Amino acid sequence: MKNTPFLLLVLMMLLTACIIPSSATPTLAVPVWNTEPAPSTATETLTPTDLPPSPTATQTVAIRSLQIGPDNFSQFSTIQKFEMKIDELLVYQFGIESIEWRIDSWTYSPDGRYAAFGGCTTTAVGDVISCRGGYHPFLYILDAVTGELITSIEENNVAFHGLSFSPDGKWLAYAVTPYRLVLWNIAAGQVERTLWQDSGYGYYPRTLISPDGQEVVLKVGQRVIIFDLATGRTIIELSGGKYGVSLPKYNQDGARLAIFTKDDGSEVAIYATDTWQIVNRLKVTNGGDVTQSIDFSGDGRWVANAISNENTEIWLWDAETGELAATLEEPLDWVFLQFSPDGRLLLAGGLPSDGSYDTIAVWDVNTHQRLGVIQGLSESGRIMFAASGETFMSGGPLGYPRWGLPGADLLTARQALTDMLDAMAAGDYEAAARRYQPSAENKILLGGMGYPSNDLVGTLSGICSQEGDPCAMEYQILYSGLDSNGAYLGDIRGEYLFILSFLGPDGSVYRDSYDQTEFFAYVDLEQDGSARVVMLPTLFYIP
Repeated sequence: MKNTPFLLLVLMMLLTACIIPSSATPTLAVPVWNTEPAPSTATETLTPTDLPPSPTATQTVAIRSLQIGPDNFSQFSTIQKFEMKIDELLVYQFGIESIEWRIDSWTYSPDGRYAAFGGCTTTAVGDVISCRGGYHPFLYILDAVTGELITSIEENNVAFHGLSFSPDGKWLAYAVTPYRLVLWNIAAGQVERTLWQDSGYGYYPRTLISPDGQEVVLKVGQRVIIFDLATGRTIIELSGGKYGVSLPKYNQDGARLAIFTKDDGSEVAIYATDTWQIVNRLKVTNGGDVTQSIDFSGDGRWVANAISNENTEIWLWDAETGELAATLEEPLDWVFLQFSPDGRLLLAGGLPSDGSYDTIAVWDVNTHQRLGVIQGLSESGRIMFAASGETFMSGGPLGYPRWGLPGADLLTARQALTDMLDAMAAGDYEAAARRYQPSAENKILLGGMGYPSNDLVGTLSGICSQEGDPCAMEYQILYSGLDSNGAYLGDIRGEYLFILSFLGPDGSVYRDSYDQTEFFAYVDLEQDGSARVVMLPTLFYIP
């Protein structure tokens, strides 16, 4: 996001202004995945989309593993985005201007069915501990597969700071300021009970439901309180530290719980949840180091924390012995860590030091090798997996994508783009033109370059004849996924967004005159299931 070509953005905005008459009132473009009427603001509960059944043991055909692993992580793509749906709901519910809101907390259900977002109808971040002064708090539960609204939970004069789903997707625990911990029954669409309430106000409350669905953890200041989910009674209260980044966290079977015990985040205690006794303490920082993020592996074997020194370091600890097992040099800045559910991989979402698009680095936990990256588009922020390991969500202030292996539609769109680029490289402009259906706005751009809109073959031939022979350059697709941002620029983009890099004649990464190295292309899916490129990589427009 940091390197979006400025000139292209200006051209897009000018074109949008030309298309919408000055006397007309622009309306919010509804994303392609929203075909239902605008939802009611009253609390409403719908049935989520069922997930595909798992392959049965009797099948004899080869089954592609959907679980993230060393061999397929680079294929993970954005399969859902939620920003536009949230924006649409808020515009309808509160009548606010588009994108005048912030997310204070979000979560992804372990069964992969739901995503929940709690926030406030202001972009001000100076006082995120409250949502008052005429602003409106909101909490939406969305179907993670379709993006449609499941429930809108109404609260007044609160800020949402902790959200957690139960493993079976029946419950959502949410913690707010002023202090209150609430258990929401998703099927019934109502509050089941208020687990805790206090007049305090000074810290962000965090909450977590245990992997077996029997306990609810509340972290507020130095207090860590464990509640029985079924009865609401307090099981035990532990003494923790004020530091609250990423913890508390259970291991996969719920036998261990990790919490900070020092206010500066320098020490982590691991509790056995059957006795609530400390089984180990880890000193996870030295001196003035600051923990950016920390995670406890599902198998309970490892604790990893990201330390901000001159460069980011990831320290990998043996949770049983307390020994430092490895120090990993991570080139990304502002790193958020998350183990895969099977404990094989450690994901580190962060920002490259060169200011390019946010990236998720993938480390092999056993070999301590950096395997590669998953190219992001929005701020990576926190990462949360579904328990199956087949999907995950990432998110920060700039976006909240859901990731998984690409489905048939995305693969079709990707194939259309590669077929067209390969045909252009081979000089087969007729074949390339069959894959090209420039949008009206794209035709205006081409016309501004002197290419006729009624002669795609001639247009592509002219593009490839530009100085530097751009069509002959080798390319790599860095990112592919749904694009839900088109409404902000007059819906000039296609359904799928691709980011590419190119190699110049000398084999180095190509840079245009604006020093850009990454270029956008858009592909639209047709009603008949075919795909057409609606905007070529911006390399061809900005030499």
